[in-house]
Amino acid sequence: MDFDKSLNELKGCADKGLLRDVEFTPEMQRAVQKRIASTSRAGAGIGWKWLGAAVCACLIGFGLLVPSPPNALPPAASDGNLWQPSASHTTPVDGKPLTYLGEKPVRVITGDMYEKQGQKAMFLLNGPLAANEQVQLVGENQQGERIDLGKYAIGSKLYDADGHFPTGLTLPTAGLWKIEVRYRNEVLGNIVLTIKAGVSPSNESLVLPLITQFLQTTDDFAWIGDKRKVSIELLGVDSPSADQRMVYAKVTIESEQANGSAVAAPMKFNIVYQGGDYRVIDYQMPRDGSDYWLDIRSIFPSEIVEKLRASGHAKKG
Repeated sequence: MDFDKSLNELKGCADKGLLRDVEFTPEMQRAVQKRIASTSRAGAGIGWKWLGAAVCACLIGFGLLVPSPPNALPPAASDGNLWQPSASHTTPVDGKPLTYLGEKPVRVITGDMYEKQGQKAMFLLNGPLAANEQVQLVGENQQGERIDLGKYAIGSKLYDADGHFPTGLTLPTAGLWKIEVRYRNEVLGNIVLTIKAGVSPSNESLVLPLITQFLQTTDDFAWIGDKRKVSIELLGVDSPSADQRMVYAKVTIESEQANGSAVAAPMKFNIVYQGGDYRVIDYQMPRDGSDYWLDIRSIFPSEIVEKLRASGHAKKG
C-alpha cells in the first residue's frame, strides 16, 4: 500500500469532519506510517477502519485529539473580555498634570462614579476624526446588560487628543461597566469604569442639609413641635438629570423638648434645582398599619425595598 497516498486521502476526509483543524506535520506522518506498518504485520491487509483507528491513536498520543466522555457538555463560551478597570495615567500638558483613564484612541477624564448618580466626564479621542460628526456611547456590564448612553458631537482638538466631547454619565448598577465609543458604526475604542455602590460624597453633602432644613421647618410635622431634631440615614440617590435628585432615606424626627413626640419612617424626597438653588419640593412616606408595606412597595424601587426588609425597619409615631 502507498502510505503517503493513503495519508493524504485520509486527511482529505478528516478535513471535512472531526479532524478538520489538525495539521499533519512530517513527524505525525512518520508516526502514523510506523503504526500502520506494525498493524499490517499483525494481520494481512488493512482497511480504512483500521487506518482511521491508527491515525486517531497517534493523534491522541500527540495530545491533539482527546476523546470526550459520554454525555459531555460543550465548554463554556467566553467573550475574551478581561474586564479589568481602565488604568489611570498622568502626563504633563502645558506644564500641568493631566490625569485620565484608558489608552488612546479613547480616554476619559472623570471622578469617582456611583450607581444611578450622574458624573461629569470629558472624553478624549484620537484618530482620523471628521469635523461635525457624532459618536455613540454604549454601556455594557459583566452580566451582559447593554444600554444606549446617547450620541455626542465631536469637538475640536483638546490637550493631546484629536477630538473631544463632554458629557454626564449615569450607570444604573454598581460594578464594572465597559463604555464603547462607536464612530461611523464601528467601535473606535472603549474604557472600563468601576461604578461604586452607595451615595457619592458630593450628593451626600448636597441633600442632607436640604432635607434636614425641610423637615425642621415644614408645617407637616408641626405637631412634633417647633424645634425638631432630625436624623437621616441615606439609602440611595437617583439623579436622572443634573437638576433633579430622588433621595431615599430612613428618617427620625424628634421634638427637642423632654417627652416630646417623634416619628420614624422611610421617606422619599424629590429635590430639584429651582430659582438658582436646589430645594425639596415634595416627599412621600408610607401609611400606618396594613397599608405600610403596600405603600413601601409603591413608593420605593425594589432595591430600596430589599434594604428596608433586611433592616426590619418599621414606622413608629
